[in-house]
Amino acid sequence: MGGKYKVQNIKEFADLLLSIYNAGENALADGKLGAADTAYLLGVIPKVAPAIKDMDKIPKEAKELDKEDAAELKQFIADATNRSIKDKNVVQDVNAVLSALVALSQLYTALKTKPNASVGAV
Repeated sequence: MGGKYKVQNIKEFADLLLSIYNAGENALADGKLGAADTAYLLGVIPKVAPAIKDMDKIPKEAKELDKEDAAELKQFIADATNRSIKDKNVVQDVNAVLSALVALSQLYTALKTKPNASVGAV
């Protein structure tokens, strides 16, 4: 059945995080970051807007996860990381992604609600 809020926003933000990770891994595969690596980094850009559009809904999605939602996330992470759904590390990855997403969503919401807030401002 899936929870009321589903997991679309979690998946979009997880996709962004995994894309950043993969871009970094690919860009640094030769041990250095250079102009030729910008192609990897540019691939991340189209994922930013969908990931942050409804980021404030992520805590709601995470709080009401049911078995169907968890299975969907597990499959999404397994596919995104090219691993088997049976890999025990996929469950750890789902938990890590959820923890990171909730924390980042809370930070985003806090910054969004403060007028003139910017990253690095004290």
